[in-house]
Amino acid sequence: MQRFGWALAALTVSIGLGGCGGGAKSPTPPAPTTQGVARFDVDVATGKVTISKLDTTRAVYSGSAVSFTSSDLLSVGGDAGKRLIRVSAVNNSGESWDASAVNLVVANVATADAARVRENVRVSTIAGNGSASEADGMGAAASLWQPFGVVVGKGPGKGALFAADYSGQTIRRIEADGMVTTVAGSAGLAGFADGTGAEARFNGPVALATDGNGNLFVSDQGNRRIRRVTPLGQVTTIAGSGAIGSTNGQGDGASFSGPNGLVASADGNRIYVANRTGHNVRLVAFTGIRRDQASSYTVSTVAGAVTSGLVDGSALDARFYAPSGIALVTDAAGVETLFVADHSNQALRRIAQPAGAATVTTCAGDGVQGVLDGPASSARLSNPSGVDAVQGADGSLDLYVGEFPRLRVVHYTAGGDPGQKGSYRVDTVAGQLTASGNDGTGLTAGFGSPQQVVVNTQVGPSTMVYVADYAAQKIRSVSVPSGAFHSGSSGGASPDAVAMLNYDRPAPNRAAYVSQMTKLDGSYAAELQFQVPSGVSGFSFLATIEAESGVVNLPASGFSAITTIAGTGRQGYRDGEGSIADFMDPCSIVGVPEALRSAYRSGTGRPIRAFVVDRLAEAVRYVDTAGQVGTFAGGVMGYADGVGEAARFAEPVGLAIDSAGALWVADEMNHRIRRILPNGVVTTVAGSGVMGSADGAGNAATLNHPVGVAVDSGGQAYVVGMDHTVRRVRYVSGDRNSSSSYRVDTVAGSAGQSGTVDGVGSAARFNMPLAVTVDRFGAVFVADTWNNSIRVLRSAGLSTMTVTTLATLIDSPYCLTPNAAGDLYVGSPSRIERCSPAAVLTLLAGTAGFADGSPGALGVVSSVSLEESGTLLFCDRSSRSIRCLQRVVNSTPL
Repeated sequence: MQRFGWALAALTVSIGLGGCGGGAKSPTPPAPTTQGVARFDVDVATGKVTISKLDTTRAVYSGSAVSFTSSDLLSVGGDAGKRLIRVSAVNNSGESWDASAVNLVVANVATADAARVRENVRVSTIAGNGSASEADGMGAAASLWQPFGVVVGKGPGKGALFAADYSGQTIRRIEADGMVTTVAGSAGLAGFADGTGAEARFNGPVALATDGNGNLFVSDQGNRRIRRVTPLGQVTTIAGSGAIGSTNGQGDGASFSGPNGLVASADGNRIYVANRTGHNVRLVAFTGIRRDQASSYTVSTVAGAVTSGLVDGSALDARFYAPSGIALVTDAAGVETLFVADHSNQALRRIAQPAGAATVTTCAGDGVQGVLDGPASSARLSNPSGVDAVQGADGSLDLYVGEFPRLRVVHYTAGGDPGQKGSYRVDTVAGQLTASGNDGTGLTAGFGSPQQVVVNTQVGPSTMVYVADYAAQKIRSVSVPSGAFHSGSSGGASPDAVAMLNYDRPAPNRAAYVSQMTKLDGSYAAELQFQVPSGVSGFSFLATIEAESGVVNLPASGFSAITTIAGTGRQGYRDGEGSIADFMDPCSIVGVPEALRSAYRSGTGRPIRAFVVDRLAEAVRYVDTAGQVGTFAGGVMGYADGVGEAARFAEPVGLAIDSAGALWVADEMNHRIRRILPNGVVTTVAGSGVMGSADGAGNAATLNHPVGVAVDSGGQAYVVGMDHTVRRVRYVSGDRNSSSSYRVDTVAGSAGQSGTVDGVGSAARFNMPLAVTVDRFGAVFVADTWNNSIRVLRSAGLSTMTVTTLATLIDSPYCLTPNAAGDLYVGSPSRIERCSPAAVLTLLAGTAGFADGSPGALGVVSSVSLEESGTLLFCDRSSRSIRCLQRVVNSTPL
């Protein structure tokens, strides 16, 4: 059997656009050949091409394993805005490529002058010296403990900044000359007390707002109250009883749950609050006579509920997840709009008519954490915490968003539909992938953890953004050239983005597109077409080659890459292309061996690559060889045998495939083991449906929350569940579709008895084993999750097995699968490791988060399955996606 391993290579190209006419242009000689990853920078004025090596997080062929060439940017006859580039790749790796399966993946299309804009951004420290202490003084002599909030002063405070010092328990004032003084509260003394200046007490002030008269409003998070501070330093409470909740009503009777960001109207009559742990947005409205009394205010809920989620819609039907920052925009007619940094939804939300019939829409982000610039429909945010807005004279908006650890901008182009993502674009203004407190340009400066963000009035050639950088213990200023960031071209003049026009399919979970390459005399070629709007001076893109090689390429430490095959990261139940398909809770995956793929076909007729148990969708789903996702069986909660979607499951978890091609499913809440034939017929082979641990005939035996299942070469199934045992299900005689034809035996462990004891049969002890697998020699391996170990079972007779411990000190192993050499691949939270037969552990992937590439990042790995090619398929349960780990081919043998 021929075996193929997917390998990867990458290329970054920057193209300058000259005055090309609309007619067709003859091909020009290829640009100089570069090896590995390179960036092509083209100076339009001089025509000079500068080629430099580029470090990238994507998987690459390193050394001389691959080389690239490209044509100049060519015009396309009949369309002045259409351009094309011919890209060629030569395989120098020494490993053959299957000519029918070489793909070019194009990602991160962006204007070439984005970096130049960031070079003109300046990040400076206004106050704080980086020490976690609190001291007034001038410049670097002053310190802030943990500044969470910042606001530009108004009225008597005009010209100054005010900061909420979370751990310092104070409100600070920062003059233009750098002098820092304390307005209210006493350094380090937490409590609750109204009063003037140092007499007042706060408990974790996190955000500030101000009205036109210079009164400050404070989100006093630990006290669960909204406070008011006059220009003379008098502190009073205007809303919140101190109780945890989301009760509306008169100010002193209402309750909050983690009040965070807030913003006030100019007259101080409306204070909007992002109620973080209450997952809603509240309004504190002045309805009385005295502004220093809570009885003069009324609290109501603008949008959201105590239940978290990412749901757009009207007022209380909408859902947020830890809303943290909030901005208020008022148009010329006095109509208000709110923008919310929805922290744990990784999104920026918009609330129209917040004081009336509120409607919530999403401007950017989709529930998946990431750092990806571009059109908001595909861009990603990373834990946004603060937001503020500056409005252009034409009605456009620049929404500056503070996230860990960078500053981003979400731009709205005037004339678009403000309720649609297509009207917004996301760009990074300043900051790095890692945290720091360094000043510098937008390319070199760093942030610790930006919290509240406030934009000063746009003056002259720059917009000034102030950031409360709590982890750096500083208040930072960010000077941004006015109009620098806007839709389609970071720094360019075009209102539209460069778009790729020709591709075979979009790549899952990132702004990328797949084009198949054609073999031409020893090289592989692809023609890429782009729509380039007038006024764009250049653009760039990242290209990745995927190729099937003629050898098995097992993942290797330091030479592996993660790729997302299917799933958007959103929670949902939608079939379709991998880039748009949604999963509810993908728990288990099993790859279909090449010899069995002819028996399984997707709805499009293509072979099925893998099956997935989607627990909360109550379904067994599939991913075909083109990345298409479909439903194979189930889809509605219940219990019923049947064909395909007529069958019913109840939170199925485990999945296995036997040598005949039948699927075995651990149907947890039905306490049964189910079997699915290639024709879609679902039957029950073990479990009466009653929770228990009784052995016996398949239809009489009881199971206790079965969560893991594996099948050996002889067709015997091994099951682990919540009773700390390993059970075996074997066919005895009769109809294989009848549970009475099977027998269930406990081969190791004792029901209900947890522990970590090696031994024979019932003398052994496990502690919540969650997964099981079988190697080609018949050895059974168990992920003994709460014992943080891998256990091995070998036969000691017809109905019992001997248990030994193979490896310990594995943090919560959730899943495992063997290779032919006797190694085990073990998945756990944010880790994939290889365990050798000698119990030597090698980390293959171990960066927490969600990112494709090398090394990439991953969440909770709940299931792994090794393909014959060497590709390791896995369920990233926390990211609700199906992903794979592949070796990066290097010209130097590993």
